[in-house]
Amino acid sequence: MLAEGIMHYAVLYFQETKMHEVPSDGWAKDYLQTLERVLLYVSLLPKAQWIDAEKLTQAGWDLAVGLEYLQMRVPEIEFKNRYPNLNAVMSKAREDSDFRDSEPKL
Repeated sequence: MLAEGIMHYAVLYFQETKMHEVPSDGWAKDYLQTLERVLLYVSLLPKAQWIDAEKLTQAGWDLAVGLEYLQMRVPEIEFKNRYPNLNAVMSKAREDSDFRDSEPKL
C-alpha cells in the first residue's frame, strides 16, 4: 500500500504540474509534501520489510517500481542520498536483469 501511495501521489503531482495549463502551486506543494512524508516513513521501516535473506520481498519489488516511477516523474524529490534504505532497495532491484532491462530511459 505504501508503494501504491508513492505512485498515486507521483501521478497526481505529474498531472498537476505537467497537464494543467495553469498548475496549482498549492496542490503541487501538497503532493510533494505527502511524497516526502511517505518516503520518510518508508525509509524508517526495518530493512527486512523490503529485503529478506538478500532477496527483495514482494513489498520490496513494489517499492522499487514505485521509486523508479517517482524518479522518472518527480525529479524534484531526490531520495537516493536522503534515504539510504530506499537506495538499497533500488540497488537490489537493479541486480535483476529483468528490472534493469525494463528501466525507463530518463
